Amino acid sequence: MDDHRNRLHLVLCCSFFLLCSFSDQDGHVRKGDASVHQWGEPVKGCALSLSAPGKLAAGEAVVVTVTFRNGSQGVVRFPLYSKWLEYEYRVIFCEGREAKLTLFGEQGKRSLQGGGASALEEIPAGGQRVSKVELNRLYDMSLAGEYTIQAYKSVPDKAGTAALKLTSNVVKVEITDSK
Repeated sequence: MDDHRNRLHLVLCCSFFLLCSFSDQDGHVRKGDASVHQWGEPVKGCALSLSAPGKLAAGEAVVVTVTFRNGSQGVVRFPLYSKWLEYEYRVIFCEGREAKLTLFGEQGKRSLQGGGASALEEIPAGGQRVSKVELNRLYDMSLAGEYTIQAYKSVPDKAGTAALKLTSNVVKVEITDSK
């Protein structure tokens, strides 16, 4: 009986480990299956993937997930700011109009003008960094309609002499009336 219980415990622990290794919400480096993502154009092996819910009611949190993948042969030093400002976004509303920044978004953007990253995280070759942000805290997405979103990030190249300018895939989010 104890042998059976030990095996069951081992199976449950291994299953939990496997489940957790592919789902990181706190921005930690992960290695995993990149095939489940749509990616922007790779630059020297590095790429960004953006995902978002397809349809939400007005007022609901628009949480987007951005995954940075280091497909290069070496370590990439990933600049860190606050979780809100780790990436730049382009949010387009109906008829090609850019969504306006919220007051919170404007304050954050102004805070970036004064300096660089607060830290650098080393992402190993084959590693990924996953970040989530509530985009409608940064941009006014209160009107019903379709929003087109893309993420951007500049990271230093391996030599540290130039920046790799990464662009994610494009996603669409439909905001419906909350009635």
